[in-house]
Amino acid sequence: MPLYGSIRFISVTLLLYLVSALTALAQNTPLRGRVSDETGAVIPGATITATDPTGKTFSTTSSSDGSYLLTAIPPGTYVVDAKFVGFFMKQPVTFVARGQAANLNLVLIVNPVVQQVTVKADESAGVSVDSSNYACAHGPSAFVRICFLVVWIEKRALLRFHGFMSIVEAAQR
Repeated sequence: MPLYGSIRFISVTLLLYLVSALTALAQNTPLRGRVSDETGAVIPGATITATDPTGKTFSTTSSSDGSYLLTAIPPGTYVVDAKFVGFFMKQPVTFVARGQAANLNLVLIVNPVVQQVTVKADESAGVSVDSSNYACAHGPSAFVRICFLVVWIEKRALLRFHGFMSIVEAAQR
């Protein structure tokens, strides 16, 4: 009987050890990192998404210093992607959650803006040398209004650009 009791004790001990080891392996993984652009400037407000093969997603948003934290990701393989207006990732990153905290920094690239303008000539219209067709012939006010409009548009674009740059500079600090 004493031999049977010892074997039973060892068996129960091994079973408890195995269960605790499997529980440790099944722990959720916290994933953290920083989102930045190619120059190293942080990107606050980026959306970070981890997607498993079944389509289940875990999402978060980067904070003002570009850092993010995805908590409680179950063990498995995930595709991690980050998005922000005007930026994109060349390719999402594959990440394997193993129950231990992990760090994954993500780099976004500026999305180039492509604009296409098509100008077509009206073949029926010729070049006129008649001074009555000049802008000033319709009065200086029409010409002046057009000039003011062009200056106003340029000023608005410049203000928006400076506003964007101040946000980028503040984010870099």
